[in-house]
Amino acid sequence: MKILIPEPIAQSGKDYLIEKGYTLLDNPLKRKEEIIENIKDCDGIIVRILKYDKEVIDAGKSLRVISKHGVGVDNIDINYCTQKKIQVTFTPAGICNAVAEHSLFMMMACAKNATIVAKHFLEDGEFDVRNQILGIELYGKTVGILGLGRIGRSLAQKCLGIGMKVIAYDPYISQEQVGNDICMMDRDEVLKNADFVSMNLPCTDETKGAFGDREFSLMKKTAYFINSARGALVQHEALVRALQDNIIRGAGIDVFEKEPPDRDDPLLEMENVFITPHYAGSTNETMMLVSLHAAMGIDEVLSRKKISWSVNHIQ
Repeated sequence: MKILIPEPIAQSGKDYLIEKGYTLLDNPLKRKEEIIENIKDCDGIIVRILKYDKEVIDAGKSLRVISKHGVGVDNIDINYCTQKKIQVTFTPAGICNAVAEHSLFMMMACAKNATIVAKHFLEDGEFDVRNQILGIELYGKTVGILGLGRIGRSLAQKCLGIGMKVIAYDPYISQEQVGNDICMMDRDEVLKNADFVSMNLPCTDETKGAFGDREFSLMKKTAYFINSARGALVQHEALVRALQDNIIRGAGIDVFEKEPPDRDDPLLEMENVFITPHYAGSTNETMMLVSLHAAMGIDEVLSRKKISWSVNHIQ
């Protein structure tokens, strides 16, 4: 059976599939037309950020499984895959720690005014900036986590470990499920009370674009907004306004609705924004583990084994 790997993955996943006897079509592809041409006789494919719409899925005449290298499956038409009886898997266990660590890292960078301090020191040679722009400490501050899945819970434990207070919103999680260390609230109350608001939600029809002007207006003027989930969760113009008009103090942004962002995107020039290029999961450990788990998802489906990380239900 043939497996298409159109985007770079770590060798761990490739080795696993080769050991299981699969033939790999390991070709770097970028354009939709290239994917359509190469997917025709493949039984499975490992997906990263390329789009898989109905046209691409229909081109896979032998396709039985799409394995997402990561957790965000918004680039795959899941409903159509289900109609076509194509199993979709993902790799939540391999990426949650790295993304949670990155969210905490961005909180620290915002608290220490990393963007503006580095600019004044490295570009302008102003060593005395250390006395002109003071940061804040995370200890004793309140983080509001929107979404308590694997990543949200991992972030919560890290924040608790450094002495932060954790409040959270997740309509599918009860107070009893998280114990006493995390205080569950409705979304508006989280926004009103948090010093840092961290987005850790999946991008669905319900959550896409659901964070806008109203939500930013509820936040403290001294609060920071952190997004390492998906750019499409947030209305981009509303985020820009909130930062330009000092509705909030700053933001840590790892994801954009358009990736890569336009070079004239206002966020790239703001001194109260700390930005990374969709980098949260980019660690050696994560790349090896996620690649392996994506390959395992392929084999589990094609070998008719129990599926560890299923996205859709195929009858």
